[in-house]
Amino acid sequence: FVPLGIALRRKYIRKVGFSEVKKFKVPKYFKTVETVCGVFKGWVIVNNHTLERKLVKKPTKKQQKYPPYGIWGIEFLIDRIEKNWNPETWEDEYTEQES
Repeated sequence: FVPLGIALRRKYIRKVGFSEVKKFKVPKYFKTVETVCGVFKGWVIVNNHTLERKLVKKPTKKQQKYPPYGIWGIEFLIDRIEKNWNPETWEDEYTEQES
């Protein structure tokens, strides 16, 4: 998730219209990177309903599509977008390091 109110006030984004989201559903699962002392250990799959965390070395195709867990600052998100980042290619950053 991104703090859009702050991004709007700082003029990183601008409002171009209004669209009511009628059926937005918060995903049940999210993922994040697990590193220890800068060393990649795997992916943590987080169940957003129970907060149960599960470490996996290689996410399944379904898990690769899970959104990031946590709140990202707008500057960080902009940097990611400029680098064509998306949740499905996020894993590539870490598998390349292991090679």
